[in-house]
Amino acid sequence: MRQPSIERVMEHMDPRDRYREHLDHLMETTSATLDENEMDAIVVAAGSEKDHHSYRDDVAVAGFKASSEFARWAGGVRFAEKPMVSATHANLLSMPDHAVVYRNGADRPTLVVCNGHGAWTLKADTEGAHQFFDVVVCENAADTQAKVAELISGKRAFYHGPSNKHIEGVAKRRRTRHVHILKPGEEHPVQQAMDFDRVVKTEYEIACLKRANEISARAHMAAREAFEDGATEFESIMAYLSAAGHPVHHAPYPPIACIEEHSSVLHHTHYDTVRRFATTMLIDAGSAYNGMGADITCTYAREDAHPVFIEIVRDVDEFQRELAKTISSATSYKDMQILTHLRIAGLLKKVGVIKPHVHVETAFTSGVTAPFMPHSFGHHLGFDTHDKGEYYIDRYGNKPPKLEDDGTTGWRNRAPYRPGSVVTMEPGIYFPVGMEFTFPKHLRDSVDLSLIWALTRYGGVRIETDMWLHPDRTVNLTRPFLPELTNVQPIAA
Repeated sequence: MRQPSIERVMEHMDPRDRYREHLDHLMETTSATLDENEMDAIVVAAGSEKDHHSYRDDVAVAGFKASSEFARWAGGVRFAEKPMVSATHANLLSMPDHAVVYRNGADRPTLVVCNGHGAWTLKADTEGAHQFFDVVVCENAADTQAKVAELISGKRAFYHGPSNKHIEGVAKRRRTRHVHILKPGEEHPVQQAMDFDRVVKTEYEIACLKRANEISARAHMAAREAFEDGATEFESIMAYLSAAGHPVHHAPYPPIACIEEHSSVLHHTHYDTVRRFATTMLIDAGSAYNGMGADITCTYAREDAHPVFIEIVRDVDEFQRELAKTISSATSYKDMQILTHLRIAGLLKKVGVIKPHVHVETAFTSGVTAPFMPHSFGHHLGFDTHDKGEYYIDRYGNKPPKLEDDGTTGWRNRAPYRPGSVVTMEPGIYFPVGMEFTFPKHLRDSVDLSLIWALTRYGGVRIETDMWLHPDRTVNLTRPFLPELTNVQPIAA
């Protein structure tokens, strides 16, 4: 794979221009993986609607979203700025039961399409697919599964998908042998190699992620305006989704909107619908393009919030900008996590939350900073919000030596950063309700509990952008479209 060009991607690239090159790269790496594992074919399933049901309920939850690996192969079939759902057809990524079949050495993959479910759904949109795939259209899920079984009949195949009971049954009837069906949570050599390979992005993937950041930035600005006009959490999320142009189930992850004390709840999705005068809001939301999802967090405040909290908001934003100049493919997750905690210790000491007699290094090593930032510095990003492959050091499933977790830093056993990967960068500081009572007893002499109590009203602050670790230099994919991820709104006259 050739190295993506920063200038080409950031200035004018249309993802369509690199989709063919992207598919060629997938076929090349997949062929190598199949050869290494003595297999002849791979099936990448979109998934089944039955995987999206609540217990004992026959109605699907929210809406269907195809598996990330299917999106990696077939997401580019969605061309131009077409909506996910049109008047007559639905995008492949929003419909179940499709599959991509790649037979080792073939010139093109085969796209097996389930053409809707009769009168209940729209037809599948395959416009443009014939340029890149051999397309087979089936009228229902059973026919789709039977066709997939026929394509791999007699071959040693790997089935990669969230649903497998149908292919198991059809495969047996078709006398298909040597089909390995990936089970939930299973680590298999084919899956490990695929996950490792997808950490480094193709030019097409970076172009999609850039477009996703552009859409997300527009939506974040709409949410900010809604908050400044007095919107509730629910109304702010509706403003985001309306500006982004998609329903909530087409977002790469459930969007998070937090007013004041809710901001300390890391995955707060219980959107408040009651209007109240609010001085702060945190919104963590992203949109996807062709299955590649952005992940962005902003924090806003009004001028009449506590002056220490306002200072923390501004300092975290400044600190996050400085981190963006530090992170690269030559740094490590461990290095960045330590640096983040040291900077948080210095910031909290400056504003008086950590007492003057406590050294910055001691605040970190003793665990004082851990309650204020209980999550990690960031994560890999791609077709999954927490992208696959970040725990492997090679294509064979080997992992780095386990980091010793003493409870102070939120270690994750991640592999070193690799040139060409994309990671988030999301430092945060939080003051959950009751923190003045739950703070570890042996560390309470190190902090000002009364100030912590005063700050619990505001919940917390987090600033997050998406960083492309290009070998030449690190590129912030978010800031060009959303320069200000914080804002202190003046009090209206």
